[in-house]
Amino acid sequence: MNIIKSFLTKLIYKTGNLILENYKTKKIKEKNIMYYSFNKNNNHIGQVTIFNDIIINKTYIKKHNINFELLIFHELGHKKDNLKIVLMILASFFGIELICASLIFLINIFTYIISFENIINGIITNLILFMLCSWILELRAEFYCAKTLRYNLWIKKRNLLKKTKNSFSFFENLIYYVTHPPIKLVIKLFSINYFKKKLI
Repeated sequence: MNIIKSFLTKLIYKTGNLILENYKTKKIKEKNIMYYSFNKNNNHIGQVTIFNDIIINKTYIKKHNINFELLIFHELGHKKDNLKIVLMILASFFGIELICASLIFLINIFTYIISFENIINGIITNLILFMLCSWILELRAEFYCAKTLRYNLWIKKRNLLKKTKNSFSFFENLIYYVTHPPIKLVIKLFSINYFKKKLI
């Protein structure tokens, strides 16, 4: 990672020192997954950066016993997703609209310039559209993960992950469920025969 990209990654994602690592696997054609690891005692697990690099918090994985294969293949699914940019742009647009509508709602409490019904409809609509884009992004990445691991192994690892202790605060949980579909819902969805046949 060059100096500028490394600096921006540390600044944006607050990772601290980044170490380039190579995960070897026979489950994909490339055989190798390059990623950057960091160690921070917070709830940042990992993600694909704006530079399309995978970053993973090793401290969080060890502390909460997260299955590494589930995480690395999920993030690789994001990295390889052809619709990622489109969905991220749409999610960002609806997210900004949601923030603006929420601010207008707060201002309107004192001014009452606009009908509250219109503002609330705008908030709900943008929230649903934002969640839809974000959930599709996460489901596509998880589908890649499940397809790579194959259904039986994926479901076993996912069921174990459901038992992992949640250390998120109320606000962090709220953000998580707005941006990620619940694990139980993902498991039920992928257990439908139509999807299951594609994953076996």
